[in-house]
Amino acid sequence: MHASDTRLLHVFKSFNIGGTEKSTILYSNHLSADFAFIGLFARKGVYDHSNIISQKLHQFFPPLNVGLNIFTWPLYLLRIIKIVRQHRITVLNFHHRVFIPIIQCIKILHPSLKIIYTAHCCFNDAINRFIAADKIIAVSEAVRQDLCRNYKTNIVIIPHGVQAFSKGRLQHDGRTIGFVGRFEHRKGIIPLINAAAILIRNNELRKLTLRGEGPLLKEIHAHIKKAGLERNIVTERPQIGNNDDLFSGIDLLVVPSLLPEGFGLVIIEAMAAGIPVVGSDTTGINEIIIDGYNGRLVPCGDVSALITAIRSIFDDKVFRESLIANGHHTVSMKYKVAMTTSLYCRLMTEL
Repeated sequence: MHASDTRLLHVFKSFNIGGTEKSTILYSNHLSADFAFIGLFARKGVYDHSNIISQKLHQFFPPLNVGLNIFTWPLYLLRIIKIVRQHRITVLNFHHRVFIPIIQCIKILHPSLKIIYTAHCCFNDAINRFIAADKIIAVSEAVRQDLCRNYKTNIVIIPHGVQAFSKGRLQHDGRTIGFVGRFEHRKGIIPLINAAAILIRNNELRKLTLRGEGPLLKEIHAHIKKAGLERNIVTERPQIGNNDDLFSGIDLLVVPSLLPEGFGLVIIEAMAAGIPVVGSDTTGINEIIIDGYNGRLVPCGDVSALITAIRSIFDDKVFRESLIANGHHTVSMKYKVAMTTSLYCRLMTEL
């Protein structure tokens, strides 16, 4: 299939903040110049009609903008079938396994429709066996290995990519750390707060900014209040603009996940923006961060190790600058969005 003939529909959960959503939108913006049609189907969210979505892309929403469950399943199915037929879709790329039954039904009704599944996470369960796709994209080697328990030949690795590059702008006397992402238990935000509290009380840290949204927000606020650090640890709504907006006021990014990640888009965004990174030593993250070279890795949930890693970056200017330079080099060599789009276009020719 030639790219210029491709009429593509991406199907994912919502237009809210997240690596899956942001990366899909970003590389679709670039592909829109070469593809005949690109549509995005998802629930409404913070990215709706925002400046990160090109006007060349077509947005579609489920009926009543409700979530997918056993009761709304028929509504989603009928809506996606209508889009496929009305816009003569040739390739459907779904990004979450919750859509597996719907995609299987659509494939029965439209056998010529090519199906791509993009795996963004490691699940290590039996549900992967029910994925029916002409091609499967894994965003990292960790995700590919997770899928390989059931699939051998039709998996290709296409990592996330970023567009903006900066020379680095760390405020050397700022001593502000940040977290950017979903507010969930698995993201390790509570251990991060505990580490920040110790550093703040020792006058080694000025501020922790938690930027995002999610179900853990109330527990985060309660934990901050209990520590009496409402002025030093703050939560903010996610930023939608470029990397300068995303990391505004953050001198060092911490990604303290407690469980394996599929990739870690925010890590390469930070590296591209000249922000040093500390991350958990878990799959997905440790494919990007090389400890002591382009960032620091710490054991999951280890507050003491997290404190030591943060200190090592703030207290050693030469080390900090080397992490920034090497992080920037890592992104420029492996994670440019142009590389993502090139691999995606190549995949189309194999369908």
